[in-house]
Amino acid sequence: MDYDLKVVGAVIVDGSGAPRFTGDIGVKEGRIVAVGKAEGNAREIIDAKGAVVSPGFIDCHTHYDAQVFWDPLITPSVYHGVTTVLSGNCGFTLAPLSGRKADTDYLLAMLAQVEGMPLKSLETAIEPSWNSFGEYLDRIDDGLSVNMAFLVGHSALRRHVMGDRAVGHEATAEEIEEMAALLRKSLSEGGCGFSTTKSYSHSDHNGDPVPSRWATKEEILALSSVVSEFPGTWLELLPPLHDPQQSYELSTAMSLAGQRAVNWNVLIVTSQSPERLASQLRMGSYAAERGARVYGLVQAVPMKNMINFRTGIQLELLDGWNDFLHLPHDWKLAVMRDPASRRKLEKAKDASFQRSGLPEDFGLLLIEHVGSEHNSHWIGKSIADYSRAVGKGPFDALFDLGIEEDLQLSFSPPAMGADDEAWKIRGEVWQDEHCLIGASDAGAHLDAINTFAVA
Repeated sequence: MDYDLKVVGAVIVDGSGAPRFTGDIGVKEGRIVAVGKAEGNAREIIDAKGAVVSPGFIDCHTHYDAQVFWDPLITPSVYHGVTTVLSGNCGFTLAPLSGRKADTDYLLAMLAQVEGMPLKSLETAIEPSWNSFGEYLDRIDDGLSVNMAFLVGHSALRRHVMGDRAVGHEATAEEIEEMAALLRKSLSEGGCGFSTTKSYSHSDHNGDPVPSRWATKEEILALSSVVSEFPGTWLELLPPLHDPQQSYELSTAMSLAGQRAVNWNVLIVTSQSPERLASQLRMGSYAAERGARVYGLVQAVPMKNMINFRTGIQLELLDGWNDFLHLPHDWKLAVMRDPASRRKLEKAKDASFQRSGLPEDFGLLLIEHVGSEHNSHWIGKSIADYSRAVGKGPFDALFDLGIEEDLQLSFSPPAMGADDEAWKIRGEVWQDEHCLIGASDAGAHLDAINTFAVA
C-alpha cells in the first residue's frame, strides 16, 4: 500500500494497555490505516526514532472556560499531547448568563476566587455578548487548537434563576423546575453534561459557600436527572470529601438519577494516608454495588501547591482562617501583626492542619517567591532555614516574612505523592476499574497548583 504519510521507527504506545513497541504508522486520506508494519511508499516520511507516538490524551478536568478568550491554542495542554479537554467543571461556567450585570459580575469574581484567575484579566479579556449556553459556544468556536467539550455549571444555573438568593438559600420547587428547564435548554444547545460542587474548599470572593453548596440533595438529583434525556452526556462532582459516607451516597444517587457516569475530582495518591486513599477508592465500588458508575480522577503527576496569603488557596481550609483570608489587604496585614490574632490563627492551624493537607510544622514549607530583591536569596530555602536565621519560630517567621514582603510571598508544602512508594501506589490506582487518569485543573490556579506544566 502507498501512504500519504509514514512515521517510521517510533516507540508506539497504542492506548490499549499493551506494552510499548517499536514500529511504523501509515496514514492515508487523513486516517491511520497501519500500526506496527507500514510497508510501501509514502509521499512524506517522518523518522521518529527515539520519540514516542501515541493517541492524543484526554484531560478530564480543566477550567479553560475563560482562557479560550485569550489563548485559543489552549496552552499548555496542546504542548503535552492533549488533543481533547473537558471543561466547565465544579459547577463553575460562564454560561448561561441571565443578562443582569450583577449576576455576570458575581460569576467572574467567583471564578477569580475559586479557580485563581486574576479578576482584572477576566474583566479585560471577557466581554459577555451571550446569554444562552449555545451563544457562549458559538462565541468561542473559532480557531481552538484542541477538541473541547463543556459541562453546564450548577452555580451559573443557580445565579441565573435565583439571583442574589443563590447564596444563602435553598431553592423553591418552582426555582428547581426553572433550573431544570434551563439546563435542558443548555444541553440541547451543546452542553455535554452537568457539573456541581459540594466541597468545603469552594468559597466565593465574599467568603461564602459558592451557590451550589446551598443546594439540597433533591435539587442536585433533579438536575442530574435532566442529563438522562441526552445521549453521550455525563456528570461531574466535587464531593464533600470530609464526609465519606455523604460523598458515596451523593455520587451514587447522581449517577442513578442521571443514568450516566459521574467523575469526581480529585483522588490524590500519597504513601502517608493509606486509610484516606482506601476510603476514596471505595466511592467507585460503593456505586458499582448499587448499579451506578462513579470514577475518581487521578492526576498523572504528584501535586505541588504554591500558597500565598493573597488568595488563601489551601490556607482557607484551616478552621477559622477563611474570614481572615478574605479581609482587605491592609486589614489582613493588621491581623497578621497583632500578637493575639496571630496566636488564635496558630491554635486553629494546629487543630485542623490534617484537613488542609498542610504540614503540621510550617518549617517544612519552602519559599517559592518573594517580591523584594532583599529576600530573594531565600527562594528555594525552607521556612525552618529562615526561622533559624532570624531567631523566631516557623509560624512567626512565616507571618513576619509575609508582612515584610507586603504579602508578595509564595510558599509550598512538600509535593504530595512524590516518593517511590507513592509512585508504586499510583501505578496500581491507575489500573483500578473505578479510576480515570486526568484532573490537571489546567486553566486554573496558575499561581497555586502545578499539575499541568511539567515538561
